[in-house]
Formats: sequence, C-alpha cells, structure tokens
Amino acid sequence: MSTRRRLFREALVYGGALAVSRGSLFLLLPIYTRVFTTEEYGAFDLMTTLMRALFVPAVLGIDWSLSLMLRGEDDSRQRCATTSALAMQLVWGSGVVLVLLLVAPGLARLLLGGANGDVTVILVTEAYLAVQIVNNFAIAIARWRREAETYFTLTVGYALSSIGVSLGLVLIGGAGVAGALAGMAIGGAAFIPVAALLSRHALGAEIALADMARSFRLGLPFAALNATDFVLPFLLRLALVRIAGLSEVGIFGAASTICLGVVLIGDAFSTAWVPHTLSQEHGVGETKEILRLYACLLITLAAALVIVAEPLVSVLLGGAAYAAAAQIVGALAFANWCRSVRQNAAMPLIAQGAVWTRTALNLAPMAVGVVLAYILTLRLGALGTAWGFAAGEVVGLALQTIVLGRAFGQSLDVRSIACMAVLYLALLSLTGMTSSASVGAMIAFRLVLGAGFLAGLFLLRVVHPAELRALALDIGGRASGVVRR
Repeated sequence: MSTRRRLFREALVYGGALAVSRGSLFLLLPIYTRVFTTEEYGAFDLMTTLMRALFVPAVLGIDWSLSLMLRGEDDSRQRCATTSALAMQLVWGSGVVLVLLLVAPGLARLLLGGANGDVTVILVTEAYLAVQIVNNFAIAIARWRREAETYFTLTVGYALSSIGVSLGLVLIGGAGVAGALAGMAIGGAAFIPVAALLSRHALGAEIALADMARSFRLGLPFAALNATDFVLPFLLRLALVRIAGLSEVGIFGAASTICLGVVLIGDAFSTAWVPHTLSQEHGVGETKEILRLYACLLITLAAALVIVAEPLVSVLLGGAAYAAAAQIVGALAFANWCRSVRQNAAMPLIAQGAVWTRTALNLAPMAVGVVLAYILTLRLGALGTAWGFAAGEVVGLALQTIVLGRAFGQSLDVRSIACMAVLYLALLSLTGMTSSASVGAMIAFRLVLGAGFLAGLFLLRVVHPAELRALALDIGGRASGVVRR
C-alpha cells in the first residue's frame, strides 16, 4: 500500500470519528443559539474553552508521552508502560482538579462576575474536565496503538453520550448554561465503563514507578505544545470578554463553530499524520508533496465557507443578534488554515526528538496572536480578535518555515503556500464588496469568484490535474475496500 493511500485510509477513519464527535457540537449550534441569548451562549462557549485550557495542565502531555513509550517495545513492555502512564495520569489529574475546585470562586469572579450561579457553572465545568481526562486517555491508547476502529468507537461514543445528556437537560429539563455543561459531564461519566472495557487489552497487571516518572518527563514538552490548541482559544476569548463582554464572546464562539469543518479536517489529518511521521514511512520529497495537497484541500474548504458565510450564519444562528458572525468566519477560517499547515509541517521534528523546538515554534505565534488580538479587539471587537489570531499564525508559519529550512533541512512548498494565501485573501476582500448587492447579484458574483479561485489554483500550478486523478483513485480504492469488507 502506498504511503499516500495508507495515510488517506487512516485519515478517513480518524476524520470520520472527529467529524461525528466534533460535528455533534456543530449540531448544538442552531439549538443553543436559539435557546440561549448571545450573552448566555457566550458563557457556554467561554466555559467549554476554559475546560480545554485547563485540560493542558490537567493532562500535562502524559497522553502524548505514551506515543514515545510504545515505540520499539514488545507487547509486555507496552502493556506495563500503558498502565504506568495511566496511573500517573490519574494521580496528576486528580491533584489538578482538586486545586481547581478550591479556586472555583476566584475563577467565577474573574470570568463571570462571581454570583452563586456563576460558581456553579465553574464547578460543573471542572467536573466535565475530570471526565474528559479519563476518557481522553482511553482514546490516546487506541490512537497510539493505531487501532483506528477502536478509536472511532471511543471518540464517537463519548461525544454522543455527553451531548445527548446535555441536550436532554436543556430542551426537556429547561436547564440553562450550567445544565448544558452538567449534561456533558454526566454523559461523559456514563461512558467511562465502556472506555475501560475497550481499553483493558492494552493494560498490564504491573505499574512501574520508573515508567510513571518517564511518562511525566516525556509529557512536559507536549503540554507546552498543546497550549496553542487548547489555551490560545481561551486567551482570545478572555481578552474579548474583558474588553467587549459575553455577547461578543457568543458571536465569536458561534463563528468559530461555523469554521469547525476546517478544524475537523485539520485534526483528522493530524491524527493520521503524527503516527505516520513517527513511523518514518516517508521521504522528505513525499512529505512536501503531501503537505501541499493537504493545504490546497483545506484552503478550498475555507474559501467555500467565505462564499456562503452570510446564508450559513442566517440558517444556523438565526436572528439579527449573530449577523456580525458572518464577517468573522473568513478571518477565522484563514487562521485555522495557517495553524494546521504550520503544525503539520513541524510534525517530523517529533520523530527527530526535537520536541522542545517544535514547542517553541508553537508558542511564538500564540504569544504574537494574543498580543495582536488584544490590540485589534480594542478597535474592532470580535472581528479584531479573529484577525489578531490570523496575524499571529501568519507570523508563526513564516518563522517556522525559516527555522525548519535552515536548521533541519525541511521545507514547505513556499511558493504554493504563498499563492494559496494570496488567492484566499483576494477572494475574501472581493466577497466583502457584494454585501450590499441584491441577493441574485451576490450569488452570481460569488459563484464567479469561487470558480476564479479554483482556476487560480490550477493556473498558478498549486495543484495539478494528475494529482487530482491519483487522489480520486485513492478515494475509489478506499471506498471499494470498505464495500468488500
């Protein structure tokens, strides 16, 4: 099986899992934006991003350290290492959650104002975090053992259980934001026995203190690495809530959810790409080609979102309260595209043992993005937050490309990436000119813009017809394999 076909096969399985799990959050969007006010939805969005930010110190990269501990070991050693890492995860995570429970009133005052109801919201968010820690480790076991089907079952089952209970409490029980978050915690807790059952084959009977310490030590750089994925979204919203209030957070969060398709494809590719790069089954030239094709696919999706942003916002969010979200979608889609290309291009550094270098390359755009987001938010509100995020990612991608090329001999197809970015920004600028046009004229013009964008990709030789034919054959081959099974 070719490298590209194998990577595509795994990305389909992982992507399907992420599409269902994260896509279920997308299904909540038109419901919760209608049930909650913009301010209430802002509180819900802020709490879910707070949970993900707290996930970084609570997990501390121990789930990622497992990827290194399993390499080159026989089955017995793998089982011992997995059990030891799980023990370390439970001990460390429990301590972090305990501390968070003690500081809950302070967090409530900082983020929500500190009324009794606000403290309850913080407490159920921390309960949701505790459940996430346990289920995440089971998912990590399946991921690093490359058990794609088990990964699919765990990821989808956990998400559906959490969101199903949350919806029930909100729609049937009439619960507010606290009820929505409590439902996710309760549903996730109910799934833990299933996760334990599906993961028990990977666990051994012994716990080695040396392996516990090793999992902690190896996880530290990954904790810093994960900050851009989990902490940055919260920091952006923290700046926004302090400057403009929860309603603006609600609009920003809704626009971010609309861009979920871009994030999902990025996560799906990354989930397949990391084990692939760790196995070192590819050459430098092949990596360059795969990343170019991936970046082209992702920016095409981002361009499609820009073209249909207004009707999408109207249908999904409803009402005039969220109309400003349409202006934010383009900037957020571009930021997520830059971030995904940047992060996946640096993945080979993990296989080379240069994890701290990759961490530094991730932290730089986060710092730049937060500073620029704060400055621009003062002037433009949620739109400024989005463009600050995007500007930080552009700076990070440029810096990383220089460092990888000079220090590690790795490079992106810089010309193609730059062409994609220029075409996208031109499309975004031109679509803004049609906002005041009649509906018919706007649709016609944007269809022309979309066709022009695709034509530009071919004319600038960003992608070639032969590559599309090969990709179609890969897709057809995978589909035939699924049917035969």
